Amino acid sequence: MNKKYFLTVILLIFLTGCSTIHYSPNTANTNPTEAKEIVKQLVQEQPNELAPIKVEVTDRYFKMYATKTNTMDGYTIPWNTVVYFNNVGKIKIKQKKRWSKEWYIILIMDNEKNLKYTVYTAQYTKAKSFIDALFTLKKTG
Repeated sequence: MNKKYFLTVILLIFLTGCSTIHYSPNTANTNPTEAKEIVKQLVQEQPNELAPIKVEVTDRYFKMYATKTNTMDGYTIPWNTVVYFNNVGKIKIKQKKRWSKEWYIILIMDNEKNLKYTVYTAQYTKAKSFIDALFTLKKTG
């Protein structure tokens, strides 16, 4: 089975039962230096199995470095994901209750409406700050 297809199915199962929260970014109160720190911190705070090893944030993009272990043969494979600020399109926030805890799932879409990255947080204020930071960096970059 194709890995991308499998991951898409898993994501759809996870998002089933989620409610969408409508939020419009507010870039008025965020400066670019602060925005970079917000993006870096929230990406680094991902749950253990999703947390990258390293996060790099520049004026043009944020990049996550991580490894994946192939369960079939035990090999560890390095990978990275890059999200360019000028290619950030629509961002959706989903809310899901899981294990008696509220989770906010931030879906970052590119300009062609493809899912580029997913960020998880238990705090709605952090979700809003992250989106504000992304759009601040998109506007300045």
